[in-house]
Amino acid sequence: MLSPNDLFWKEGNSGWEPISSAFHRTSPPPVGQMIGVTESRISLSSVHPGFWLRLAAHLIDTVLVYIVVFVAAFVFGFAIAASGETDEDVLGGIGSIVGIVGPWLYYALFESSPKQATPGKLACGFVVTDMNGGRISFGKGLFREFSGKSLVRTAGA
Repeated sequence: MLSPNDLFWKEGNSGWEPISSAFHRTSPPPVGQMIGVTESRISLSSVHPGFWLRLAAHLIDTVLVYIVVFVAAFVFGFAIAASGETDEDVLGGIGSIVGIVGPWLYYALFESSPKQATPGKLACGFVVTDMNGGRISFGKGLFREFSGKSLVRTAGA
């Protein structure tokens, strides 16, 4: 386990520095402002939410993703069927595409938004950040879904 006083070095540093100096932000996170947190530093003890918080956020998001994907697939399927297409393979293919792209866009759009989190993560009190504690770009949000790598911290940090 690391403590805030442990030292680290990276290229560009003038020397060894305390780990706590690597986690400063210039302003409070958006979620922190929403819940009244005024601390502007990321706490090392809150960098990664625990298993149960992540599971709760995942379950909330899974329910929401299923709803979003179902509605989107229904709308696209209905629009294509209304155009006169009756081939079940085409309709099924559209449903499959929406089922793959829908969750991908759900996570990427929410996590790169100003709130920095999906509704499930917000409900559980954590956000997705880059390595410097800032907001990720939409491109990084898309890539994140394939790589599974991110830095998350609790809103109370």
